Order: sequence, then C-alpha cells, then structure tokens
Amino acid sequence: MKITCIGSGVFSYAIATLLKEKGNTLMIWSHKKEEFTKENWATFQNEHIFYTTDLKEACSFSDEIFLLISSPFMEDILTKIKEFDIHKKTLYIGTKGLLSHEPYFYSSYCEKSDISNVYSFCGPNLAKDLSMKTPVNITFSGKSNKEVKIKEMFPDFISITINPYIKDTELASVLKNIYAIGSGILWEQFASKSTMISYLSLCYQELSQILSHVSIDILGDLFLTGIMPEGRNFTYGRLLLKDKEESKTYQKQTTVEGANMIKLISQILEVEHYPILQNLIHIIKNEKNPLTFYQEIFVKKNESLRMQ
Repeated sequence: MKITCIGSGVFSYAIATLLKEKGNTLMIWSHKKEEFTKENWATFQNEHIFYTTDLKEACSFSDEIFLLISSPFMEDILTKIKEFDIHKKTLYIGTKGLLSHEPYFYSSYCEKSDISNVYSFCGPNLAKDLSMKTPVNITFSGKSNKEVKIKEMFPDFISITINPYIKDTELASVLKNIYAIGSGILWEQFASKSTMISYLSLCYQELSQILSHVSIDILGDLFLTGIMPEGRNFTYGRLLLKDKEESKTYQKQTTVEGANMIKLISQILEVEHYPILQNLIHIIKNEKNPLTFYQEIFVKKNESLRMQ
C-alpha cells in the first residue's frame, strides 16, 4: 500500500517504522531537506521509501495521509493541503492539540473544508516504544468505514481499535497533558507513586464526566503521560512547585502542550464544573499556589463526600 507521512520528527519516524514493517511504500515529507540526513532517517532508506520537501507531491503520492507534525504547524499544513484535491483521500491525524480559534478541532476544520475521511488516533505508547516494534494498541477514531484498510497498514503485533468518537479523542489528547502538569506538582511535593495513581484515578473520573466516551487507549494515554518524569508537562509541573521563575524559562524554551492549551480549554469547557482542571488552570496562570493543589484535590474532595 502507498502511504504518505507528513512530518519528520521522532513520532513520524516511529509510525513510519511500523508502516514500513508491513511492507508499505512510503513518502515522507519534511519542510527541511536536512531532516532526512539525521541518523534515524539515514538508516531508513530502501526502494520503498521516498522523501520530499514538496507538500503537493507528498499529498499526490497516495490516498492515505498521516499527519504527524507538531501542533503549532497544524493549521498552516491543513490550510495548504486542502488546496491539493485531497477531498477523497483519508487523513490520519496523530498530532495532539487544537486550533487556536473556532472550530478548534482538527476534525471540524476538515469537515468545513469538505474533507470527510478523517481519523484521529492515540494510544498508550511512546515514540521510542513504537520504534522498537513492541506490541501496543492504537485507537483510530473517525466515522469513515476504513477498519479493514487501517488494520492492513500495520503489522500483526499492533492491536488496532476503531471507534466513532473523534472529538473525544482530540479533546482527551489535550486534557491528559494538562493533568500531567498536576502529576509533576504532586511528584515534586510527595515523590509517591501511590499519590500519583490516586490522583490519576481522580483525573479519570473527571475525564469521564467531560467526554461522552472514554476508550481504553484514552485511559492508557492519561496514565502513561501522567507518570512520565521525562515528559515536558510533568517536568513543567515539578518546576511550578520547585522554582516559579525556572518554570517560566522552561515554558519559553520548550513546548509545554498542557500549559499552552489552558486558554482554549477555558473557552471550550465550563471548567468550574471540573475541579482538577480548574485548579491547574489557576496555578498555571499564577492565580494559585501549587502547594495548595493537594488540598484542593484530595482534602476538599473528602470533605465534600462526607457532607453528602
């Protein structure tokens, strides 16, 4: 099968590794030619792998297009590719995030652009694990009837789940990064795995109230991101409690997805109904002391339960 991968980062490389494993012919796009000389892509060449910096060429190559770029560039890419007659093609969006304005969701933007075959996908997996070809589960959320074709793209050790709840998947991909900031705060304060799992269980309860459908992969992605000490959101949470000035510097130098999305989430959701999100937004906006986070989430919750 011929497949296009838009993007040349570590996640794109990981997905391309799986697609190549099944014997697909791939076209990889990057905006910089030098990206293809990096060590991972340089060892990735054979007669079934092609590279291009021409976005139109990449979109013309196949009917199956994976979007695997970082969220700050998504709007620009979506705007460009809709001019390349892709209305009958299928987009598989692995980018986590939202647009900075309405319609917010990538899938909604595609619908307004007359691109009807769209999937968002997620899973409790890291790029390095995918690259190592370890057994994982990936959920594709979308309304098109492409289950057989999607499963044909991937090797047998990848378990594929399909559901129609695309906006839940897109929204959960943002929320889990915000919740991971709370994990970092609590880890810096207590360094307790038990506290972390108790907290993430509460996050799952809140997430279940926000979303109409919580798949096993959304849950897995939440827990994985929430216990990753090397993760950017987790690290940022630790710095919020440890050194506020250092956290500001870190956010300027690094893409902290959860912190960058709090304004949009406040516009999309009535966050006052969701105490964990509301407290994290106040903390990130410097309106609350992160030291109070534990009390707000655990102590006040217990007091509320006793009063019921």
